[in-house]
Amino acid sequence: MKWYREPLLHFLLIGAALFVLSSALNDDRGSSPQRIEITASDIERLKFVWQAQWNRSPTASELDHLIENEIRQEVLYREAVAMGLDRDDVIIKRRLAQKIEFLADDLTKLREPTGEELQAFLEENKGRFGQPPLISFHHIYLSPDKRGENVLRDSQKVLSLLHTKGNDDVEKYEKLGDPIMLQYQYDDQTPYEVEGSFGSKFADEVFKLPTQSWQGPIESGYGFHLVWIDSRTEPHAPLLEEVKSEVVQAWQSEQREKAKQELFERMKSRYEIVVDKNDSSQPLAVIVSTEAAQ
Repeated sequence: MKWYREPLLHFLLIGAALFVLSSALNDDRGSSPQRIEITASDIERLKFVWQAQWNRSPTASELDHLIENEIRQEVLYREAVAMGLDRDDVIIKRRLAQKIEFLADDLTKLREPTGEELQAFLEENKGRFGQPPLISFHHIYLSPDKRGENVLRDSQKVLSLLHTKGNDDVEKYEKLGDPIMLQYQYDDQTPYEVEGSFGSKFADEVFKLPTQSWQGPIESGYGFHLVWIDSRTEPHAPLLEEVKSEVVQAWQSEQREKAKQELFERMKSRYEIVVDKNDSSQPLAVIVSTEAAQ
């Protein structure tokens, strides 16, 4: 049994999150809601911010002014909350939600994964860490704008001519096609790079072609191409030792997101959620959680 899946652990994490959240959102800097206390740590923070901005420590009068501004901000903040001005403010809601995200990040500190977990994660996500296939090729372009409805017929004629000429010096055959504002030769291109130059349809097809022969026509976003594949390197599946640091980082990121989502779902379960889609012909969508219904 994996200890991090224990319901008791989740309960303790939720309890800790709610405790920290309560402290963060209800920090009145004192036991009384009418008490505003500027602590020594608050003053050190004010000094630090000033030092970072002005590259020197504040004078006594400047520090007094900083403290007075801090008090003013706290007074106005509490009065605004007392008047309910924070309830419908999108910016404030967003900032508080971000604070919850930060708290959740702090609460979801992760253990180190085992070698078996990393290997399984690597097997499930080979495409994220392996070396993609590479291809080197020449191409001859035939323009639909220039050749019109004859473009496919002309492509077949040029292809037949290329087959009769053999494979000597493929570069000299570029003149058989039409001008295009692209290179005629590409070396060690990934599928992503080929797609960026020619489009996804061309990229999908060109990586299926055999090497050392003229093939086509292959359609791109520009028109049609006859393609000579110089070489192709198959994708490389790395060993765990080769990419361990990247796999650890990705594994921890995924686990952290899962833990945060679980934490959010537990918080969400405490509420009755009503969604009004402004359609009078349909009833309101009501999502009632188990805990909220009790």
